[in-house]
Amino acid sequence: MKRLVGDDNQHTDGYVLIITPFYHEVVGRDVDPIVEEMWKHKGYIRTSSATPILEGAVPVCFFEDGEAYPIELDQEFFSQLSDLFEEHQYMLSLSNPGMTIRSNPYET
Repeated sequence: MKRLVGDDNQHTDGYVLIITPFYHEVVGRDVDPIVEEMWKHKGYIRTSSATPILEGAVPVCFFEDGEAYPIELDQEFFSQLSDLFEEHQYMLSLSNPGMTIRSNPYET
């Protein structure tokens, strides 16, 4: 659940679904079938690009050779996410000096 900008630039609470890589890159289609399906729902706001680590996303599986494998969500994994978040944010801040620094969502 996240605070989003919805219709008419009004703030609303909603869910962010991040799918990587883009589904069409996996299946070779020009239109992402997940987006096609989401547009059918009244509450769907938009599709946009994002850097999952900077959005606080937690991966739950990875794909290899067409198979999905679960990821063990232990303390070591969250520590790695925390380090990646800090590294990505630092690298972005070098090219965007006025950027707002976000708190690390992976710190426990």
